[in-house]
Amino acid sequence: AVAGGYAADLSRTFPLGERFDTAQRQIYELVLQARAAALASLHPGSTLVAAEDAARQAFAAGLEELGVGGGEGALVERLFPHRIGHWIGLEAHDGGPYLDAAGQARPLRAGMVLTIEPGLYFRRLASVSMPAAYQGVAVRVEDTVVICDEEPGFRVLGEGIAPRDAADIEALRS
Repeated sequence: AVAGGYAADLSRTFPLGERFDTAQRQIYELVLQARAAALASLHPGSTLVAAEDAARQAFAAGLEELGVGGGEGALVERLFPHRIGHWIGLEAHDGGPYLDAAGQARPLRAGMVLTIEPGLYFRRLASVSMPAAYQGVAVRVEDTVVICDEEPGFRVLGEGIAPRDAADIEALRS
């Protein structure tokens, strides 16, 4: 989407049919948990690195609960191979440093706009122990947020544009 010269993107995962199957819903809910963890870390002074760490911890714990590998970091890296987000500006993937001049994670400031986009991609990996039902499942949920001084420290832009809750998605699909 482009407005006033600024560009953003938004991703949602929908089931192929009207409903998520059990495995798809479990993975979808885990991605929403990672999204919530990443969002909870956002406020002026925090960093995208902190948001990514929060999401990866949620993924590790959730994968262990689902019996996928041991939830260890290397597995999370393989199933979540991209960053938690990117800057938004004059391009959907706006340029700009993620590290400051000292090589430290760039602190977020009120008014910065970025995405939070956790995802899990269960490719068939010979070295990963996972229930067969998860193989081939891919889920991504992306939102654009602005960092703000008011609690909770961020605001999700475009709230209500596309459903995020699994039940709402299923209602739309039916």
